[in-house]
Amino acid sequence: MSLSNEEAADRRPPLVLIVDDEEWSARAFESVLSPHGHSVIRLRSARQTLERLQTISPDALLIKSDLPDLMASELCRAVRAQLGPSTPIFLVSSAPLRRAQRLEALTSGAWDLITLPLQADELLLRLNTYIEAKFETDRAREESLLDLGSGLYSIRGLLRRVRELTLEAYRTHGAIGCLVIGPEDDPSETPPTVEPAWIASRLIELINQAGRRSDAIGRLSQTDFVVVAPRTTAQGVLRMAQRLRSAAEALSGETTEPQPLRIRFGCYAIDDFRESEVDPVQLLIRATTALRRAQRNVASEPICFFGQSYSVS
Repeated sequence: MSLSNEEAADRRPPLVLIVDDEEWSARAFESVLSPHGHSVIRLRSARQTLERLQTISPDALLIKSDLPDLMASELCRAVRAQLGPSTPIFLVSSAPLRRAQRLEALTSGAWDLITLPLQADELLLRLNTYIEAKFETDRAREESLLDLGSGLYSIRGLLRRVRELTLEAYRTHGAIGCLVIGPEDDPSETPPTVEPAWIASRLIELINQAGRRSDAIGRLSQTDFVVVAPRTTAQGVLRMAQRLRSAAEALSGETTEPQPLRIRFGCYAIDDFRESEVDPVQLLIRATTALRRAQRNVASEPICFFGQSYSVS
């Protein structure tokens, strides 16, 4: 698919991570990609890669097949778990891989295999085709009202639904509550000790069990989820958080779970929306702020209200 000149000018340059401990081959890739409009970050190890993925979201990765600190297949799995299935991963080898090695690479999440010496034209053609597919997927996800990974509202869909709920609350002088749920540690601040994909799957399961048909349930980030509940006061939001907390503790008690599910809650509620000056976006922001406060102070109660004090006993 080709882009118009206007579309090409508006779109950011694709970001490619090159994971290679050999200076000469990493530079060879960079010398091909940079002149053709790609932003490049070079990393020397799997550890560096997983650390950087906490703060950036690349459009493609080129991973050397024999890294010194981790098998490339294991790194592919970790990257796939963190970024999802739409980010292209290339496995780069200095010699042809055996059939078993190729199957292992593809099974672990690699999209394609590259054998050195480098064929620049072929690399650019493959890479640009895969990145264009990723951009199309990202664009569809952003425009969708549903989050494709969870089936819950996306941020776009959530905002539309919350505007509908707050309009009804304004008309009827009704209450509205907001609960944001996330892991004990904020992944944007601290490298996660538990796989984000595992946390997300458990939270989706819990929220779907506890949510009501009238609630707007959405996904704010990889591991943060929100429930906006109409006709729900602060005490109602508190009871919802306590139910989810008890359900998470019960889930952690199951012997089949590899690690305990430790989560935190940010809460905000308005008893009469018509009398408030809060807009729908602020409703989400205030509950998310309360969650971040609970995550920063792990010694405190796991349920935190924004600007409000309610007993959590």
